[in-house]
Amino acid sequence: MRKLYVCFVAIFIMTIASENSFACPPGWSSSSATFLYYFTPDQFCTVTVFYCYRLSNGVLEINIDKYLVIPLDCAEHLDFRSPSFQARVNTEILNDLANMQLLPDCDLGNPTMIAQIEKVNCWYFEHIHGEAMIHVNKCMETASCIYIFQICAHYDETPPRVVKTQMGPPSGTGTPECSSSPLEIPPPGKTNEEDWITECYNTYCY
Repeated sequence: MRKLYVCFVAIFIMTIASENSFACPPGWSSSSATFLYYFTPDQFCTVTVFYCYRLSNGVLEINIDKYLVIPLDCAEHLDFRSPSFQARVNTEILNDLANMQLLPDCDLGNPTMIAQIEKVNCWYFEHIHGEAMIHVNKCMETASCIYIFQICAHYDETPPRVVKTQMGPPSGTGTPECSSSPLEIPPPGKTNEEDWITECYNTYCY
């Protein structure tokens, strides 16, 4: 039942996302991964992460583009600064790539590949009146956080099982130029009965 729910929500979100701007640069491909993120043992948010990817000089480069979060009040329960949340996002992206059979087979002679996942540090939340979701979008700045993994997948299992080893702590590039204060959702003076956008805030590099 849980898998059917995730599949239904993923189709719904992809329909909504197709009406919004999500375009990768030339030479990059696009994909998304939807998962349930529990903030209590029996309460969860449905999160979809959209990303771009390409293979460059033997390295699988991945750039996180945006998120959609359901239901509307779920954003206040999600901590985008949490290392555990980012770890889950990284895992779901690599699982999605394995489902497309884009990772090397662990059972072959030289199985591993380097994957580099990059996210910008500064993000803002947006609500469009009438939608039961939150858009989490990148701010226009260049500071980012890079996670590097050695990866492969066991394709003799269903779904494919990803084996990953993180190559040291994440590295940061640039200096974030956004607020370090916690966000108020909805922003002061706003309600969920209208459109609103938060300021950019720093998710840090953990």
